[in-house]
Amino acid sequence: MDVRLPEQMKFTGNISENFKLFKQNFEIFLLAKGKQEVQDEVKVALLLNCMGQEAINVYNTFSLNEAEKKQYQKVIDEFGKYCNPKKNVIYERYMFFSRKQEEGEGIDKFVTDLKKLAESCEFNEQKDSLIRDRIVLGITNLRLQERLLTREDLNLEKAINECRVAEISKLQIDEVQKDQKQVYGVRKEERRGYEKENKLKKNEGNKFDCRKCLSKHGPKQCKAYGQKCFKCGLVNHFAKACTRKPVKKEVKEVSKEKGDDNVNVDKFFVNSINTQNCKALYKEVDIKGKCPQKCSIKLKKCCQPVAHPARRVPLAIKEELRKTLNELEQKGIISKTDSPGDWVSNLVIIEKSNGSLRLCLNPQDLNKAIQRNFYTIPTIEDISSKLCNKSWFTVLDFKDGFYQVELDHKSSELCTFSTVFGCYKFLRLPFGLTNAPEYFQKVNEENFGDIEGVIIYFDDLLIAANTEQEHDAILKKVIERAQMLNIKFNQTKLQYKVNEVNYVGHVFCKDGMKPSKDRVKAIQAIENPTNLKELQRVLGMLNYLRGFIPNFAKVTSPIRELLRKDVHFQWNQKHTEVLNKLKDILASDLVLGTFQSDKPIVIQTDASKDGLGCCLMQDKPTYHGSRSLTALKRIIHSVKKELLAVVFAVSKFHHFIYGRDVKIITDNKPLLGIMKKDLSKVPSPRLQRLKLKLIRYNLNFEYCPGKHMYIADLLSRSYIKDEVQDDPDMKEIVHSIEKHFSISEERRAQFEKAIQHDSDLSKLIEYIKNGWPKYFKMIPNSLRPYWQYQNDITLSNNLLLLKDRLIVPRTLIQDMLDLLHETHFGMTKTKQRAKEMLYWVNMNAEIEKLIRNCQICERYSPKLCKEPMIPHEIPNYGGKHYLILMDYYSKWLEIKQMKGKTSYDVINALKEIFSIHGIPDELISDNMPYNSYECRQFAKQWNFKICTSSPHYPKSNRLAEKGVGIAKMMLRKDQDLMLSLLNYRTTPIVGLNLTPSQLLMGRNLKTKIPIDENKLLPNSYNNSNIKNEIFRNSFNEGQFVVIQNQNNNEWEAGQIVKPVPDSPRSYIVKDSRGAIVRRNSSHLKSSESGSVIDQNTCCDSADQNCDSSSEIVSVHQENERPKRQIKNPVKFKDYQLF
Repeated sequence: MDVRLPEQMKFTGNISENFKLFKQNFEIFLLAKGKQEVQDEVKVALLLNCMGQEAINVYNTFSLNEAEKKQYQKVIDEFGKYCNPKKNVIYERYMFFSRKQEEGEGIDKFVTDLKKLAESCEFNEQKDSLIRDRIVLGITNLRLQERLLTREDLNLEKAINECRVAEISKLQIDEVQKDQKQVYGVRKEERRGYEKENKLKKNEGNKFDCRKCLSKHGPKQCKAYGQKCFKCGLVNHFAKACTRKPVKKEVKEVSKEKGDDNVNVDKFFVNSINTQNCKALYKEVDIKGKCPQKCSIKLKKCCQPVAHPARRVPLAIKEELRKTLNELEQKGIISKTDSPGDWVSNLVIIEKSNGSLRLCLNPQDLNKAIQRNFYTIPTIEDISSKLCNKSWFTVLDFKDGFYQVELDHKSSELCTFSTVFGCYKFLRLPFGLTNAPEYFQKVNEENFGDIEGVIIYFDDLLIAANTEQEHDAILKKVIERAQMLNIKFNQTKLQYKVNEVNYVGHVFCKDGMKPSKDRVKAIQAIENPTNLKELQRVLGMLNYLRGFIPNFAKVTSPIRELLRKDVHFQWNQKHTEVLNKLKDILASDLVLGTFQSDKPIVIQTDASKDGLGCCLMQDKPTYHGSRSLTALKRIIHSVKKELLAVVFAVSKFHHFIYGRDVKIITDNKPLLGIMKKDLSKVPSPRLQRLKLKLIRYNLNFEYCPGKHMYIADLLSRSYIKDEVQDDPDMKEIVHSIEKHFSISEERRAQFEKAIQHDSDLSKLIEYIKNGWPKYFKMIPNSLRPYWQYQNDITLSNNLLLLKDRLIVPRTLIQDMLDLLHETHFGMTKTKQRAKEMLYWVNMNAEIEKLIRNCQICERYSPKLCKEPMIPHEIPNYGGKHYLILMDYYSKWLEIKQMKGKTSYDVINALKEIFSIHGIPDELISDNMPYNSYECRQFAKQWNFKICTSSPHYPKSNRLAEKGVGIAKMMLRKDQDLMLSLLNYRTTPIVGLNLTPSQLLMGRNLKTKIPIDENKLLPNSYNNSNIKNEIFRNSFNEGQFVVIQNQNNNEWEAGQIVKPVPDSPRSYIVKDSRGAIVRRNSSHLKSSESGSVIDQNTCCDSADQNCDSSSEIVSVHQENERPKRQIKNPVKFKDYQLF
């Protein structure tokens, strides 16, 4: 029987769920194939074959012996441990009890999710009852919830069945009533307070006028039942039917609004507010905005928190910043926090032209971790269908829309930012979050979406009606709802009672939808070519769109003749007529597409010497745009122009791209590097301001050569020549985004002066400010090494930085070399240390040259051959004794000068070190004096283990031996031992790129060399990045092995008796003669032949006497005192002794 193989195991996404699904499919496969009873070795092979290559790589890392690797159950258990990380039951239960039914979510999906969540909560026998409780408390149907709470015999199955019945019944009722028109009651004008309504009047057809929802319906069909009133907060009625007495307010008459020149609005009442026109009524809504809903930000799983430190601000704006923070705190937008969470973002401060400040959150890292909840955004088709035959329009704009949405407590903690005055957190939804647009749309739909005649597109609310009276009634409901919900509109952006409105890039009127003139204005602005090159640009764009132009070759033939070499270029009226005809075709529906929200969005942008051009494309061009540049902007560098073109494009197409993923196509490669940088690393203040305008959009940049950017390139050169005003925001100054280097004022002044007098670095600063040359060959030879770093070099407080490394002027290189080699570390460590902090051309070569010519380093350089490692006592140097300690994890080195070598001296030194770093779990050492009675008692009292090295094998403590070698080299090369230790502890470990201080303390230590201040801040490091030592296979009790003879290095048969307690990789073994000896794992190998020791020669007692050459020990015998190494006298070094 042909059985389909299960799909390969996916090691991405939710690995735990992937493994559960794969395991189930694999067991089904074994059953269908009849392979359940086959040998384990075959099962393991089938398993690995089905799981794929990545699983085989994981399998090779399992710490199983050869026999266990062939056991199917052990292998599948190891994969389970790998794919199922240790779970936090408290967190899993929190996720379960937080789960609620989403709006529009079916009951079956809700129940399935609850059951999945309950699997990891360890509810045991209470599982069904808790799922039942979560269903009852989490459903959105309040009437059903009330009914379920009254049931005494409710179990899980009954609860699910009742929910399904209610869901099906609601769908059937909606289907029956979908064609029935709802008639809403209209209240009379209230002049003398509130009068009670008459009793309900029954109608024909068993329907009646309901005073809860103000509509006609049958018994028990009121849609207001269980719904909350936005006005009074009570349930079971709509706000329009609320009978609570409103508060009367007096509003003065104001001037007429922009729109119709003869605005004459009849008086009507909104909560008994008597107004003379809509302007005055609209102004009354100008209150502090605050929606009733609260936004919840959810993060992706396994995301790493990022906390940015506070960055300094100029003294000139420090007091203004304090004032602005206090104002925002009083308004309830932000709040100071003394205990910030794991997420802390940067603050960007914009100084306006009037001196006031605008604060923005820079959530670049937070956005990468946010899990977006996609909400359906209305499409052009949705909007146009609702505006059919509408004649009266009003557009309201939500003022500071995001600030009207509150954050819940957890989300507020995520939006924490750091300042020089401490940490603050946003209480309202800040601008720039990736999930903000969708959530804002959702909130506005919930608040106003139920009002007929209202269309919402993010922060624009459109009121559309057939008649003026209908329009005024809808506007009345909107203003009434806004007052009840404390929602604020922007008075300056009101389009009031117009007969034609420009909305989401289209023009709507009583005749229907018309394309905006701006859509094709850029095409019509294309001018007649004046030379052959301009003609080639026009034909390039036409050729790019030739697939949409009928009879392309015939239509363009007259102007293509001008490209012939034997024809003199002469543009005449015939050519103008052909070009005008082509422009009409380009502006027609043949070429111009209709925007569709379900298709990917691509925008081409380009900048020329005098103009900007852009084109929104969805398979074919949809919208075009171009504009001229002011005289001031025509002289700025090309990179800034290209970014300005992107800002122009997103502003022009804002209604189409806001809240959606957009691909930006540009022909400027350096722009891609700038967009990838953090705002603090963008080299120019103008670029910072431009990039700040793009924060709220989801843009992905892609490079395309200019010769293929036909449309945007032509539009940027044949631009609309309307007068363009400078953007006032571009006069603002962006502050608090500069990094602070840990450098003394004296050294800073020294660097600044040296940079000013360095011709190469002065030219480099000129390139940073004005832009780099277009071609590599245009750069002087001395600056060509910087070409590859042109997007990473910044100017910060008159210092040149390559990312976070300080660029050293030529006159200060020798000073930096002396500082780097002050304590005479080796070549590798010195180069690693320099690479962390400094940069200059040929830095590595100059460091190598310095160290090769260093007499001290040459004098104390290591021998060419590797010396054998020997057991040592307390090291001594220069007649003095030193205690050397090195941390296995971080390679942190401690050197303590000792007065003596007794146990008492060693214990006092260890106590001093332990008081600083804490008590270790294990102390690995040589035998004496650490195996003395005093040291053993000290270890017992202080609760740590002492593990001594195996006899004849000093390499088991090779880290201590390495520490002794480093300490001796420090004492030989440098007189200042403490400075040498400081530099060692701040030098990266080879292969890790982390310093001992970073691994042990979580931060770097400040030294005499200038360093980025952020590198001195505490940070966490992943243990998985630490290099692991090669670990030999362990041996089990009774296992047959071969033992290396110490006299002739031959291997003899033996058997493991037991491991030595508290001594890693050390075993008590029994050799072929029955002698009991202690050996390190390096002297043992698994016996492949399975040799059996002659039981007659074996010793049955642990204290059996054996051959002395085998180093016989008792199982309970204390560690032997190490023997002295015997050396020949120095005077005989030139003689051969017999």
